Amino acid sequence: MPTISVDVDVDLDEFDTQDLIDELERRGKELGHRGADCSELLDKIHAALCLNSVDQLIPLARELIYQSSGRVV
Repeated sequence: MPTISVDVDVDLDEFDTQDLIDELERRGKELGHRGADCSELLDKIHAALCLNSVDQLIPLARELIYQSSGRVV
């Protein structure tokens, strides 16, 4: 069976955030616990890794797991 591939340029700013969330949920993708935005926490983890601050990584990793999944470690 032949297939056709099409490249489409899409600007995500044209989509409503809730529409994107609904589509991801429809596809069965998890968005994180309570729709958490973990970008600031990821920045802190990145900084701790760059500075080799192992003592900071465990609490940050625990917080990331909680915010993204709702699980307490």
